[in-house]
Amino acid sequence: MQDQPLPLDTRIAIERGADSLTLIGTALQRGADEIARYEAQYVKVSSPAEKARILNRAILHVCSNVIPNARIEYAADAQADLQAVAAQETHA
Repeated sequence: MQDQPLPLDTRIAIERGADSLTLIGTALQRGADEIARYEAQYVKVSSPAEKARILNRAILHVCSNVIPNARIEYAADAQADLQAVAAQETHA
């Protein structure tokens, strides 16, 4: 017996979920790479004031680049679509 192909809305929801995970993973990896650069700068300086500036730039990078680039809103939409598809399957 051959598996039935999934309905279009189910396939789209699954693909959007996978795409969202890829976006999150990419943003986190790029963020980790940038934080590694900040860590290298941090250990090279001895001034507490300069260490504070480097740490501040790292915090700013996470808040301004990593979180927005992860596109959490897309992941939330994809999760909602998957929940809706799951609910339809339960009632079918």
